[in-house]
Amino acid sequence: MATLIALILMGTIKMILKGSGNFEKPFQTSVEFSIFKVPSAFFSAYFAYGGWDNISNITEEVKKPAKTIMSAMTISFVCVTIMYLLANIAYVTVLTPEEIMSSDAVAALFAVRIIGKWSFIIWVCVVLSAAGNLSGSTYSNSRIFFVAARAGHFPFILSTIHIRRKTPLPAIIITVSMCRYPK
Repeated sequence: MATLIALILMGTIKMILKGSGNFEKPFQTSVEFSIFKVPSAFFSAYFAYGGWDNISNITEEVKKPAKTIMSAMTISFVCVTIMYLLANIAYVTVLTPEEIMSSDAVAALFAVRIIGKWSFIIWVCVVLSAAGNLSGSTYSNSRIFFVAARAGHFPFILSTIHIRRKTPLPAIIITVSMCRYPK
């Protein structure tokens, strides 16, 4: 989220200081549309909203889950939508439609244009974001093993919790080991 906010601020500052001619004719581009790129666009959009499905795994750990989970999902969906919309507006202030459509890493190209040699900061932020995603996924996915073991579908040891921290440590270890050795 901090990375997106930084990108949005950079785009806003650029627009205030220099304006953006890219908004005058935003749909005039030499890049051709392909129906085969639509599934990739949908997958990318789905990935941007990833995480909403993890909240159901931690229902037992939430106070007033019916109200809290519905509120969390609604608020997070609205926030993510607004953040990505503003980020895309920031990209268009700096990059042409051709550059956006032909780039594999739009945020990186955007950062190079805005902050030059300091653009590596964006990659650091991406790595930190990925680490946060991994941490959240490990937290929520370990609860699947914990609950399944409690129901008798997995070995009992996975339903035990750490004495002091009250976390399902064996389930977390299994989840982490599955991430570590995926094959």
